[in-house]
Amino acid sequence: MRITTRPMHGPRNRRRGVLMVAEFVFMTPVLMMFFLGICEFYMMVATRIDLLHASRAAVRVAASESYTYKTQANALADQTGHAVLGTGRLSKNAHVQITWSQDLPPAQTAGQADWVEAAVEVRARSVIPDMLGWLGFSLGNKDIVAATRMKQE
Repeated sequence: MRITTRPMHGPRNRRRGVLMVAEFVFMTPVLMMFFLGICEFYMMVATRIDLLHASRAAVRVAASESYTYKTQANALADQTGHAVLGTGRLSKNAHVQITWSQDLPPAQTAGQADWVEAAVEVRARSVIPDMLGWLGFSLGNKDIVAATRMKQE
């Protein structure tokens, strides 16, 4: 019994190869956009979660009654917020702000005069790389902010 095969080269097989290369060339930017978008979104969410943890720790320190002066409580809350963020780029670029309800006019306290709020903010581009800038999507000068309010003890 004799088996014969057709040659693998010819005009039909060349067209298939050209179509595969063209499909790869057109799909590569779409797939890159998809995967880089997922990575950038993950980094934004992870940054937001880290800022939320820092604001919770800072407000917990500021709301305790063990401080005589607000300046002392503010300094320790700021220090605690940065300690929670670690020693990296996030901690160096973050800004912790403590707001006391006693320092605000009564119209802004929502009827309660015994709370403290810690807000931690960071410029998005200082901690998240601009991976989708080649598409025209950029966070630019936007800030990522996390704030926590707690009743004073």
